[in-house]
Amino acid sequence: MKARTPESDVAIRATGLSKIYKVYARASDLLREMVLRRKRHVETWALRDVSFEIKRGEVVGIIGRNGAGKSTLLKILAGTLDKTAGQVEVNGRISAILELGTGFHPQYTGRENVFTGAMCLGMTRDEVRRKMDSIIAFSELGDVIDQPFKTYSTGMQARLTFATAIHVEPDVLIIDEALAVGDMLFQEKCYKRIGELAGGGATVLFVTHALNTVYELCTSGILLDHGRVVLTDSPRKVGHAYEKLLAIDREKAIPGGDSDESRSPDDAGDFRGHAARIRRFDVLDEDGCACSTLRFGRRYSVVASCEILRDCDDMNVSFRLENAKGAPVTGYNTIFDGRTFSARSGDRLEVSFTFTCNLSNGQYFLGGGLAGPAGPDASDGQFKLLHVFRDAQTVTVIGNPQNLGVYSLDCDSSARVSGETEWMGKRSFFILGCARSGTTSLCRILNEADNGLCLLEPEPNLNRQSRLLLDGKLDDPKAVLLDALLPRMREHLAGAAIYGEKNVTLTAFIRELDELFSGKLLFVTRDGREVVQSMMNWHNEMFGNFYRECKDPGELSEAARTVLAKLPVEQDSTDFSRPRPGPDDPYHRRWASMSRHEMLCWYWAFINDYALDRLESIPREHWLRVDYSGGDIAGEVMAATEFIGLHCLTRSDIRKMLAERINSIAQRTGEQTFLPSWQDWSDKQLEQFWSICGGTMARLGYARPQDPADRRYTPDYGNWWRSDDADEKFFQGIYDDRLPQHQAMMDWAGPLLANGDIKTVCEVGCGRGIGYAEFFRDVRFTGVDISEKEIAFCREHLANERHTWLCCDFVRRPPDEKFDLIFCQGTIENVYDMDALIRAMAGCSRKYLYITAFKGYFPDLQNHEYHWNPVYCCYDNRLSPGRVAELLGELGFSNIDIRPQKTLKADIPQETVIIASR
Repeated sequence: MKARTPESDVAIRATGLSKIYKVYARASDLLREMVLRRKRHVETWALRDVSFEIKRGEVVGIIGRNGAGKSTLLKILAGTLDKTAGQVEVNGRISAILELGTGFHPQYTGRENVFTGAMCLGMTRDEVRRKMDSIIAFSELGDVIDQPFKTYSTGMQARLTFATAIHVEPDVLIIDEALAVGDMLFQEKCYKRIGELAGGGATVLFVTHALNTVYELCTSGILLDHGRVVLTDSPRKVGHAYEKLLAIDREKAIPGGDSDESRSPDDAGDFRGHAARIRRFDVLDEDGCACSTLRFGRRYSVVASCEILRDCDDMNVSFRLENAKGAPVTGYNTIFDGRTFSARSGDRLEVSFTFTCNLSNGQYFLGGGLAGPAGPDASDGQFKLLHVFRDAQTVTVIGNPQNLGVYSLDCDSSARVSGETEWMGKRSFFILGCARSGTTSLCRILNEADNGLCLLEPEPNLNRQSRLLLDGKLDDPKAVLLDALLPRMREHLAGAAIYGEKNVTLTAFIRELDELFSGKLLFVTRDGREVVQSMMNWHNEMFGNFYRECKDPGELSEAARTVLAKLPVEQDSTDFSRPRPGPDDPYHRRWASMSRHEMLCWYWAFINDYALDRLESIPREHWLRVDYSGGDIAGEVMAATEFIGLHCLTRSDIRKMLAERINSIAQRTGEQTFLPSWQDWSDKQLEQFWSICGGTMARLGYARPQDPADRRYTPDYGNWWRSDDADEKFFQGIYDDRLPQHQAMMDWAGPLLANGDIKTVCEVGCGRGIGYAEFFRDVRFTGVDISEKEIAFCREHLANERHTWLCCDFVRRPPDEKFDLIFCQGTIENVYDMDALIRAMAGCSRKYLYITAFKGYFPDLQNHEYHWNPVYCCYDNRLSPGRVAELLGELGFSNIDIRPQKTLKADIPQETVIIASR
């Protein structure tokens, strides 16, 4: 065994530790074995392959039945017993109390024994002298300290032994049941000292059979059984596992009794349960909402949901609350109301205990049990436990103004046996909505809750059946749901408090889901523009199968073409499941000639209208809309968790998962590519979308832009420029990249300045005013930019009484004045509406307008092209010279010069320059 000064967080590490004892039938067999060299002993494993690691500062309780190997383990750790195999590492100074009077001599006085005992534990004589008075004071044996040790009672011997051991100031303190003796006050004193040692960084191990001591003192526990580590976990879980082992022993002692050895240590607080089981305990407030914090003086219900596995008669159900020490605080049993229950195999029994919370503030552990008659001849009051469920939930009581003592519950109970679908429906939820609306993201987030699960598109799916239902061709939709859903709901609700699943095809079955299960429905919505473009991206990049009848194949990637080639149309149930316009739909006759963009617009509008029509016909408390396009998606998801009753998902957790862009093409492929967005649509596509989807968008609260200039505007437009830490060097680099173009503009404007034709100037998109603030220093100059931080920089560093700096979105809120010259260098290609910017600039121009477009010169472009840049939160557009000339003519400019201008760039040899005057 290694022992070192503490140098890491690990105090004790055991690896593959084993100990074998040789047991001889007679004492002479040992001599015979040595002489004859023949084995005359039986090997008994006290420890077998024991491994664990304990950190510094931990207090660890080691528990187990008699003969489990606890004392053997402590002796090996303390170095008083050799191991047979394995490795042990103890870092730091050890002090061990392995039995009463360790190192003490019965003939010596107490004082003399402190010297010998403390020195056996590693203290020097000088240390013992310095600490002698403190040791005696702690032991409270000053009156008898000079009397022989043999005259001390067992409790007095324990006091002196413990007092000596803790004054060694150990890094590791090992105690083997020494605290089991002694009076209560001294035990409390010892526990307090153990806490102080642990708080100072010492590690404490002790063996005990007193579980309340483990619960109160320990930070973790180790359960040994037959020389092996059965469980290492929290004190309560280890304590419950120990109780389960004892319960198994008792069951075996009863003829015909059920044993529960098949259940794992993870179910330690949950044993028996062969005839009936409590699947879950829930705490509900007065509104029927799940809660874990109870406020003093209010009414609550504890609901026990039970599953009947065999026919049972005269059952009673109970619940109880325990404190952290494992002591029962209060509880209730249905027999207190004279109520017992009979149920048949397969039934569900739900028992509700309603009470006023009169408890003291603090944390409590909720559990309970099921019991039935002990046998056919049982008399009143004799019961056999059917199932015990410990620590089903932790509840916290707050608001008690006195907070003194523990109060009894004013409680009564009620119960009923219900059918399977109703019982399961109350614990179920379904995620519905149009494809690509965020349903998968919501499913994966909710699946992280600690008291439920949410399956993602479980099999069998209902692709074909949902289409038949939409077309009015499905005879018995409820039977279809029962066949598909019941088996998996039954399976998963056996081990989960709440069950959920996501499958967009279930949207067709909204009414049937509500009539069968009355569960919770989550209807996920998202701005139709985002959904339609997302579906188009998935078609082009991944699958190529959105409306396969469409004559426009799309811009398919190699991966999408491969998938499409391997999947014949008749086998494509996913595409089959998508609705098509019926004979009464206005788009029915046009369908064959519609573009895929139009088809996807119709798909989104149809599914959302269909869902809303049916949701509005069922009770409002049965469904919740989750908006995946709002400014607070995390808040929407948080509301969904509260609506369903899921626990332990915080806003911070949800935001992190949302940032991962769950189920995006980037996440699925691992490639970060900039895919097209709806902001890239042509004017024609925007008109098609609003024509098909405008009514549904309004119904969902996604308003159509009142100003045509806002049709490509998004709330995050310009965010990068507003918040990025780009410095002056960055902006200087942008300016220097186009020095010839800037010089050309100054050469054009110079003569006009000289003859006084230009006296007021406005620059749109001024940035940090580099170049032009100096060039126009002698005239009244106004710089406009969308970034407040850049405008603040200009105001501070470019002070000039003739100059003004404005922060605004020029397209939406141009200045209310006119200028002799208004110009912009490259800004036009970054705005969300190029025509709107020209109109705004023209409205502020008294004489001249000067615009450059640095992305290139495109004389053949009939209309502007828009391309959203998600990195900079703005656009990278292409300007149509023809459209600009047409618009400037409409705005009253008589002299219009639009031409290419050479650049120094190989990839963009020409850019566009626009000069106009009235």
